[in-house]
Amino acid sequence: MTETLAAYSHALMSVALFAVLCQVLSALLAPRLSKAGHAPGTVPPVNYDDPVFRLFRSYHNSVDSMGPFAAAVVAAVLAGASPFWVNLLASLGLLARLGVVACYVPGIGKNEFGPRTFAYIFQSAMTILLGLLAAGTLLF
Repeated sequence: MTETLAAYSHALMSVALFAVLCQVLSALLAPRLSKAGHAPGTVPPVNYDDPVFRLFRSYHNSVDSMGPFAAAVVAAVLAGASPFWVNLLASLGLLARLGVVACYVPGIGKNEFGPRTFAYIFQSAMTILLGLLAAGTLLF
């Protein structure tokens, strides 16, 4: 790894682990959907008491968040933004995503404005800050 990329090792690891998380959720979801009688590609009915629905939403929400997160991290790295801030924000973003999954899959907290919501907002904020850091580095 080049010295430049080595400086961003935590951020790059965060992107890699985010991708692994999405794949693990997918692997956990597929057999549960099948066992619950859902045809491939179908969406389970909205029911927060149903563990299959919560796992389905956790997976899809993670996949939806992965693209912007990875793009923001890569943009910050390519822009040459401060490795300290890129690594910190990316690591916090990954931890927040793990918090979302840890709350969503087992059904911890309220469905709305519970710990999952705050972890989701925090992870989104880390993505936004990474994007602004990249843009700011390129502009100034």
